[in-house]
Amino acid sequence: MLKEKRDREMPGRDVSDLRSRILELERQVTACRETEKELRESETRYRLILDNIEDCYFEVDLAGNFTFCNNATCRMFGRSRDELIGVNNREYTTPETFRRMYEVFSKIYLTGKPADITDYEVIVRDGSIKPHELTASLMRDQSGKPVGFQGIARDVSEIRYAEKVYRTIAERSFSGVYVTCKGKYQYINPKAASYFGCTQEELIGTGTMHLVHPDDRALLKKHASEMLKGKRNTPYEFRLLNKDDDYGWVMESVTPIRYGGEPAVLGNCIDITQRKRAENVIKESEQRLSDIINFLPDATMIVDAKGRVIAWNRAMEEMTGVKADDMLGKGDYEYAVPFYGEKRPILINLVLNPDEKTGGIYSSVTKEGETITAEAVNVSMKNEKKTLWAKAAPIFNTAGEKTGAIESIRDITEQKIVEKQLRYLSTHDSLTGLYSRDFFEEEISRFERGRAFPVSVVMLDVDDLKWVNDTLGHNAGDVLLKRVAQVLGMVFRADDIAARIGGDEFAVLLPGTGISAAKEILIRFRDSLENHNREYPNCPLSLSVGVAEGAKGDSLASVQKKADERMYREKLSKKKSES
Repeated sequence: MLKEKRDREMPGRDVSDLRSRILELERQVTACRETEKELRESETRYRLILDNIEDCYFEVDLAGNFTFCNNATCRMFGRSRDELIGVNNREYTTPETFRRMYEVFSKIYLTGKPADITDYEVIVRDGSIKPHELTASLMRDQSGKPVGFQGIARDVSEIRYAEKVYRTIAERSFSGVYVTCKGKYQYINPKAASYFGCTQEELIGTGTMHLVHPDDRALLKKHASEMLKGKRNTPYEFRLLNKDDDYGWVMESVTPIRYGGEPAVLGNCIDITQRKRAENVIKESEQRLSDIINFLPDATMIVDAKGRVIAWNRAMEEMTGVKADDMLGKGDYEYAVPFYGEKRPILINLVLNPDEKTGGIYSSVTKEGETITAEAVNVSMKNEKKTLWAKAAPIFNTAGEKTGAIESIRDITEQKIVEKQLRYLSTHDSLTGLYSRDFFEEEISRFERGRAFPVSVVMLDVDDLKWVNDTLGHNAGDVLLKRVAQVLGMVFRADDIAARIGGDEFAVLLPGTGISAAKEILIRFRDSLENHNREYPNCPLSLSVGVAEGAKGDSLASVQKKADERMYREKLSKKKSES
């Protein structure tokens, strides 16, 4: 009886055990599927973020074959991702670039340390070559075995173009222009090199003092230091030795700048001997994202759909002085405080909500799709006024839903300062502060094509400047020239172009001014000159003046020549009356 009972009960127990096992298997399968989904979501999010960063990011295996690249990399090569993945990077770089890449990647493999390639030349689809800056590092698997390399590249063609433009400006300058860093020449234009009787190549990398006359070195250091500290604003003079051990005199002014990320000095000099001589390895998806964001050279932050900070990279820590631990999870515009001293919408909020108002803190705003680029000027950070460049873009999940936004910020203060300095140097005379001859000639061409006619041209020449230089010295002559600029500034309008076009020659362009109005202006000029001279009874300022009018269709160069002839007639008349 017991055996029959046990036999009847066993099948039911077996069925119950089987059902339990099936339910457990189903739970395990569901858990595996959820894990796979989370991994796919994480990987997709990582790739979407990479596709929205400004810099080019790519990964290659140990043989140099592309295994991953973001949208910026595709744009860099002018090719699709399908065209790049699996292809060796040597196919789209110049032979010299590949040679240097092989050397650098070999070094990275051996040392495990990141390295830079400053001239990473990319061959674009159309055959053109664009320069980039590349930072690369070694990738390892979870066991620590090297599996490839990752790189971040930035297109520097615009920077190279700007450098070329500014270099051209300096190369064409009639005064000496040079940059020194740590006491050595980093750049010197042909005019300045000629003062030494050397070529540019001979001077680059040499010390700045070895060609200065030994007796003048101490005083030169003193004057330069005073000017760099803002304690002196007048140029100073010193003797310059050339390679033949002969020397001449130069007049110099210096200003502090940054060059190649280092403190440097921008100098201008004029030969006065003959009359005058300027950015880790990435493992699992979430960790890879954090590493890449921290690897970016630009200050970068990411917020979720509710505006809460989920990433705040090292460059952002350095820029703001706020640690990531103190910012992660913060919302309610807290991320704006380090920049603007208050909680307020910034560029990243315009991506999350286009109806947000930023209160006009941005300029040069451009929009491409949902990506916004802008500049913010006079941003108070760490007790300094900064000019910032910012770019913000949305982040989407696999369903196409906006899940947050990313913003990169770059400090371009020094770039703007250098650009301003170079623009000023290219258009102004270093002694008088008036416009330069090159700028005056460009304005003549521009006015000739414009609608500001009639245009009058005034030519002026300082009388007896040679006598002043020979009798009272060149410093007195320089003071006289500065006085001319002072009188011109009191009489002529802001729209008029007053320039020093030679040693003792000045010219003024008067747009929209006929000959009658020009003569009225000259009457006021002579009155101002007379009033000015009352302050200098022992050294009155005398100028010979000529004026001519140009109508639509006239060559303003011819008008200038006519005014010049009239000026010389006045100068001759003065000499006759004095004899």
